Amino acid sequence: MNKPLWALAVACVALAACQTEPHIQTGADAEVIDGNLHRVDNTSLDKSYIDPEVDFSQYNAVLLQPLSFDDLKIVQPNVNLRLPGNPQWQLTDRDKTQLADAYRKAMATKLTENGIFSLASAPGPGTVTLSARLVRLAPNAPKDDFESRPIGRTRIVTEGFGSATIAFTLADSVTGNVL
Repeated sequence: MNKPLWALAVACVALAACQTEPHIQTGADAEVIDGNLHRVDNTSLDKSYIDPEVDFSQYNAVLLQPLSFDDLKIVQPNVNLRLPGNPQWQLTDRDKTQLADAYRKAMATKLTENGIFSLASAPGPGTVTLSARLVRLAPNAPKDDFESRPIGRTRIVTEGFGSATIAFTLADSVTGNVL
């Protein structure tokens, strides 16, 4: 299996290195979903699955889909941190556009930086489709935008921005089979 694409398939280019060598579960006790997607242990992701029968060396291009916000769950910050008059935390259309643009730029750079992959503009042979969906957003503080700020001076200190969960799917661009 092509080693750089192995990293892409397992980590779905989550821009994080693996903790140790990934290991695909096999045998009767293997966790298998959606037909032939086997759980991969020892990755930096919460859950990773791969079809061990796929020849990943056939792929050299990536069709990058826009970041999706379908069914996004936003976990509101601690009520004690919310100031009077602050609305619920939500993503505006402008927020979504900015996040999607930043995601596309970062992924395009990361995918093409070593010259092994090119970005595709359409499905075709040797091309995988990479889809990503923002599933959960849990900020640690009220949103810091003009509409959310109360009148007067306010200072909020948190340990970190919170957390986000993103689901990545890698599929053959021609057949649509999840890899």
